[in-house]
Parts: sequence; C-alpha cells; structure tokens
Amino acid sequence: TKMQLWDDGKSQGTGVTAIPFAGRPETPAFDGTWVGDTGFDPLCISGNLDMKFLREAELKHCRVAMLATAGAISQDLFSFP
Repeated sequence: TKMQLWDDGKSQGTGVTAIPFAGRPETPAFDGTWVGDTGFDPLCISGNLDMKFLREAELKHCRVAMLATAGAISQDLFSFP
C-alpha cells in the first residue's frame, strides 16, 4: 500500500516564503518540488551553482558536524591519557 501524503502530487512549497519581505528567488531550483522548499536563498547562490552540488556539500558538512559533536561529547565523558 502507498502512504497517502497531504495534497499528494501537488507542488507544496511554492506558496511558502522564508523571508516575507524578500520573496522567493527566481531560480529553477525553487519550484516547490524539493522537500523542505521554503524559498530561503537570500544571496541567490542557487542561481550560480548546481543544486545537486549544493545538496551534496550540505550533506557532507552535516556529517562532519555530527562527528565533531560526538567527539566533543566523548571528550567530556571519557578521560583519555
């Protein structure tokens, strides 16, 4: 069985603006099809770079941040010689 989504098949992010006074960027990346698309791109970086590259870079940075957090917590909990 397929899970029913809210308004399945419609563009769900096109009516949302992250910064109300700035509006949505006029780039093809913000067409409402990406998950979590709120139109937040105040510097219009998505117009200059490939969105697949930006998405991969964000995932890499998140993974490094999670490892850094685990390292900081382990230093606090354990005593290393």
